[in-house]
Amino acid sequence: MRRKLTIVMCTFITLLGLIIQTITDNPYFIITGLAITGLGIFPGTTVEIVYLNEIINGHFRSLAICSMYIMWGLAETMIYPLS
Repeated sequence: MRRKLTIVMCTFITLLGLIIQTITDNPYFIITGLAITGLGIFPGTTVEIVYLNEIINGHFRSLAICSMYIMWGLAETMIYPLS
């Protein structure tokens, strides 16, 4: 239960940072939004890895975690030109 709560809280923090980045033109607010997004993404990613290790069968575990990192890398690559 606590892990799901942590994932939900990290998702809201990340969304707050993304909204700040989206609605502003000021570079200081964009940097602040990036920092808030980072504060939300990294703890959530750690908890998600632990959660995936617990619920996924051993054969698909490495594939699921590898897919998560690939999608995260693609998302970072797509966000970078916007900042």
